Amino acid sequence: RTGHRDKAAATLATLGGPLALSCLTRALASTSLHIPAQKALMEHGAQAGDAVIRLLQDPGTPRQVALRALHIVQEARLAGAVPVLLAHLERGRLSQVLLAKGLGIIGDDRAQRPLLALLESPFAEVRRAALGALEPMVDARAVQPIIDLLRDRDHGIKLGAVKLLGKLSARSAVPQLARLARGKDTPLARAAAEALWRAADPASADTLIALLNHTDRQVRRLAAQGLAAIGPAPGLEVKLRRQCEALVRAQPLATCLHALGGVLRAKPGSSQTRSYLLGLLGSSDTEAFLGALHALAGMAHADIPSHLISRYPGLDAEAKLQLVQALGSLSLAGEQPQGLLLKLLKDPTPALRAAAALSLGLQRAVTARQPLKAATHDPHWMVRVNSTAALALLADPADRDLFKVLAISRIPAVRANALLGLARSGISGAASILVRSLARDRYPWARLNALRGLLQHGFTQARLAHGDQVYKDAPSLLAAMASHDM
Repeated sequence: RTGHRDKAAATLATLGGPLALSCLTRALASTSLHIPAQKALMEHGAQAGDAVIRLLQDPGTPRQVALRALHIVQEARLAGAVPVLLAHLERGRLSQVLLAKGLGIIGDDRAQRPLLALLESPFAEVRRAALGALEPMVDARAVQPIIDLLRDRDHGIKLGAVKLLGKLSARSAVPQLARLARGKDTPLARAAAEALWRAADPASADTLIALLNHTDRQVRRLAAQGLAAIGPAPGLEVKLRRQCEALVRAQPLATCLHALGGVLRAKPGSSQTRSYLLGLLGSSDTEAFLGALHALAGMAHADIPSHLISRYPGLDAEAKLQLVQALGSLSLAGEQPQGLLLKLLKDPTPALRAAAALSLGLQRAVTARQPLKAATHDPHWMVRVNSTAALALLADPADRDLFKVLAISRIPAVRANALLGLARSGISGAASILVRSLARDRYPWARLNALRGLLQHGFTQARLAHGDQVYKDAPSLLAAMASHDM
């Protein structure tokens, strides 16, 4: 019976020893026994490693049995088998595709050079397998062979090569990537734009600026991120501003403005750029308004806060909300924005009160602690959530008792933010609350913040809300929580 065979094979693998392993490796050649034997050897690869490797090494091993042994080596990630697999690559007895996949799963650096040689294979499936196998071990030595694949006729290979070049942040590939990013093939354009972003090469700036007018939204966003990664290179601010001025479609303009803000993050920018962005705050185009607001909030110039605040009274309700949210990310805040935000904590509109509370936290406005503590009792749940989040950002140890009370709130997000506050401000006397929240709270973000506190300050034992198992160390607790909460 299958169940008895599985148990017998598993027992033999657990026992180990020459006789048991010899029995299991011989069973790989059996029509009826190879499946339980293979399963047992895969699950107990560490004990069975030498026996399986010898089986692969023996030239007299039947091909079908050798393939089963290769599967075991792959599943058990037996690094000791790498020289044998490389020898098989040279002899050509086993499938190059399967060998390449096995070497990739094991991820041993010794396989990089042979796998690079496979990139020149006349067979697309071999090139594809070799490229995929290279990913865990790829380094700068592989850049040029991978660049050569950008001329491959196989679309999947070309796409995989672009992604690997992005992983390598390969600046030497910028000209080829720029050509693909400007092309009409959307998947390739997206991958190439991301690779250019990761390379962060000033030589790609003109291409990235041109991509801000691309028809695909993701390509535009990646181009904006790429420009922000390059930073304030000479002449880049002027070129980028002129591109924004030339754009007429709303969404490309918004992305261009975000790119401009990314390039000038924590920088004052020129007077022309500031005037251009401030002028857009009066635009009836929502996308242009939001893009300019985002850019200005990130720039570090002493006049920007007062300019933003002066526009507040003349804005409609939605624009006011957006401006209040932007005040939280101001590079230079000072007392004036905090004064407006404190005043807005008493505004009749709950959304404005909530936005003001969070912005005060993001600005680390320590003078706002008492008003924020009062806001945790606001009639509207959204204000309670954001004021608790703001206090958690301030992380004042004097607020621990308040966090303990808020950690049992009926509002899930309030509980989560309060637990984050306990984690950030020190958990003296609060460890039991964090342990209880981890074990009982059904809200995943509350469990996550309880976990943060326990990992930061240590714990003796803990349980999770979805089971009764007790965890006494961080790795097992993390593994269990990751499998449940993704």
